[in-house]
Amino acid sequence: MREDSLLSQGQTPSRNQLQTLLLFLCTVLSLTGFGLTPMATAKILSPDETMLMFIGEPLAVVTAASRRPESPAAAPAVVNIVDRKEIAEHGYQTLAELLADQPGFFMAPGAEGTVPYLRGIPDGLLILYDGVPLTMEVDKNLHPLDRELSLNNIKHVEIIRGPGSVLWGPDAFAGIVNVVPLSGREFSRGEIKGIAGTDDLLGGYGALGMAGTSWDFFASLTGSEESYYDPRLHGQKSVTTPDLPLKSGNVSPSRYLEATANAHLGDWLTLSGRFSDFERRYTLSELESSLNWEGKRETPVSFIKATLSHTIGAGHLSLSGYYQKVRYRETDVDLEREQKNSIYHGELMWDQRLGKTGFLTLGTSVRENRVSDALINGGFLPDFLKPENDIYIPSIEEADYNTTLWSTYAQYRQRLGAVDCWLGMRLDDHNRYQQTLSYSLGANWMINEQWRLKAVGGTAYRSPYPSQIFENDIDDPERITTTSLQLAWKTDNETHAALTLYYNRLDDHIQNDPYGGLSSPSQQNMAGLELETAIRLSSTLRLTGNASVHRYWGEDLDYRVFKGTFVRQDGSLVHIYETWEQPFDDGPRWTLQAGTIWQPHPKATIHTSLNYAGRHRHSYDHNTTSKTYQQPLLLNLSLQVKDVLLPGSTLTLQARNLLNRSYDQAGRYGSVDGWPFSLAAEFGWRF
Repeated sequence: MREDSLLSQGQTPSRNQLQTLLLFLCTVLSLTGFGLTPMATAKILSPDETMLMFIGEPLAVVTAASRRPESPAAAPAVVNIVDRKEIAEHGYQTLAELLADQPGFFMAPGAEGTVPYLRGIPDGLLILYDGVPLTMEVDKNLHPLDRELSLNNIKHVEIIRGPGSVLWGPDAFAGIVNVVPLSGREFSRGEIKGIAGTDDLLGGYGALGMAGTSWDFFASLTGSEESYYDPRLHGQKSVTTPDLPLKSGNVSPSRYLEATANAHLGDWLTLSGRFSDFERRYTLSELESSLNWEGKRETPVSFIKATLSHTIGAGHLSLSGYYQKVRYRETDVDLEREQKNSIYHGELMWDQRLGKTGFLTLGTSVRENRVSDALINGGFLPDFLKPENDIYIPSIEEADYNTTLWSTYAQYRQRLGAVDCWLGMRLDDHNRYQQTLSYSLGANWMINEQWRLKAVGGTAYRSPYPSQIFENDIDDPERITTTSLQLAWKTDNETHAALTLYYNRLDDHIQNDPYGGLSSPSQQNMAGLELETAIRLSSTLRLTGNASVHRYWGEDLDYRVFKGTFVRQDGSLVHIYETWEQPFDDGPRWTLQAGTIWQPHPKATIHTSLNYAGRHRHSYDHNTTSKTYQQPLLLNLSLQVKDVLLPGSTLTLQARNLLNRSYDQAGRYGSVDGWPFSLAAEFGWRF
């Protein structure tokens, strides 16, 4: 196993050139900004004087960009925040619904769960809950985007478009979504909710928050279930017992359970935890046959976390640690695969103010991941399910292994006139692959009280798949290099706009395919722009919208699958492989979203949204079959009415795909149905 660092691979000069170029940009911008007046008029979010804000900007803060509270405008990243009020107004029930309305995102419905695309990159998100990763290191295709993660107990959701490995380590790849839960300080009361809707949707929620002079506590419990009718299971048979026909009609209900709690004692101790348990049931089908079968997936993620904090002069010290338990169980017909992860993580971080405008963050961490029964090779399931197969059953190759990751990172921020500059680096030392060096750098120029220009660059790495680890062929982990430039404008009446240009380059990209396993490393490129805007037309009417478009170019994906061994007459062996190429799936090349928020009465809010996306192609069965998909125009509507039956109550009515548009999206082995027309009614009461 190679242990060479990236510093020995000739990459240092290019990084130094980028750092020198951006530091030069900081200097030029600061010199041109000395004669301007934003420093005299911009609001400052105490106590960090580097946190510049627009005039009229609400006091929303983001923590995922720099690991400390600051305004989104001042954060060293391209950041959006969706707060609790916006979640309620839009009637969002899942994280997938929320992200579908964000620029650069496309949420593709899948049988096993929603598949996220960000800036043309599938499955590139790191999803955090209270700063703890919920995305699995050993399987990058599973994301808690549906009902397994509740939005009822959420303070806000922080969305970063671009890598964040310097502060969050490997797998903070194409972007970060940090879900921040409520605490007893923000919600010191009780709340109950009930929801019912189409697809036999039923659910309930309860929460309690309390706060004293030097302590607070918050706890919540969410449960729901839903099911759907699928007639495609008629005539299908079991793998191991062919004489036993499968059930048809109603697929068994999917069930979801989540419990969360957190507590603060003064400003020095924080305890938090999450317990999750769910079963998502679905139907899979192969594109080129009438083969359909029932499946089930369970990937609950539970953790407990503790953080100790202490302020020393102009510095702040924090020590945190968490234990996380993940159970990944997947069942296709009666073939079950189960994997377990136990993760132990500890981190020490130090913040220090240097002078009046300098700020230094230092940190070190260690993470141990203990994996049992990791899936190394599972074969191609539809070949074993076909009726003509009476002999073979799937063979599964599994393995147990442990990994240890030591990390050290630093980020320095300095204000030069009207410009805030930053430079960060992180060294990750993994016991299963070579060291990696990530960096981030940028400049944020507050041009005046309405305009801001932000330049961001950086790299990130992604953890190898288990198959890569056991094949010992990891030359370089997957790497992304991103550059973004954002011009933003904001007034004091909730009217704002932002234009973001970006370029992504993927090096040593590995794609996981159900037919071919892991592809050979390839290079992919994406360049695009994102436009987002909000306009307040009156005191009761606000318009929102965003548009994204990208251009893709890169290498086809190469697959090489071992088929068997041929024995010659002389006794020599010939290994037989099947090889093919297929294009990279970058999702739709453009997306559009537009919405209105109308408040016809102080206690009533109506939200409408339109979502549209372009075409994209997806390949199946060794690239012998491809299909083009497009999301049609989807209309969503929600109505929120407060104090309906008693003070403190809220009634929310939600309709998704109100025009009942029928469409398909790419699935694992064939097409899957897009989100259908659905209705839901939720009634809640705060006391």
